[in-house]
Amino acid sequence: MREMTSAKTIKRPRDRYYGKEVEEALLVAWAATNYIASKRLAPFQRLRDSGVIDTKTLEKLNYVNHTLDPVRLLKQIEALQDTLWQHAV
Repeated sequence: MREMTSAKTIKRPRDRYYGKEVEEALLVAWAATNYIASKRLAPFQRLRDSGVIDTKTLEKLNYVNHTLDPVRLLKQIEALQDTLWQHAV
């Protein structure tokens, strides 16, 4: 069976604002909401209001939440789906 490789690395002109702890929290929140798009982040708001996340991580999560670009994310998803289909045949 062919091993899947990760998508192309995106070259960023700047360092990431958030670190591994924010990425992990986002993945947990995203999975818990059945991988919803940024337009439907009411569960994220409940997570934010729950008090489970420390203040520093919460500030970074809020920053990420406000910088999400649904159009860019959709293009990335479509490109990854195309790659997946190419490997499936």
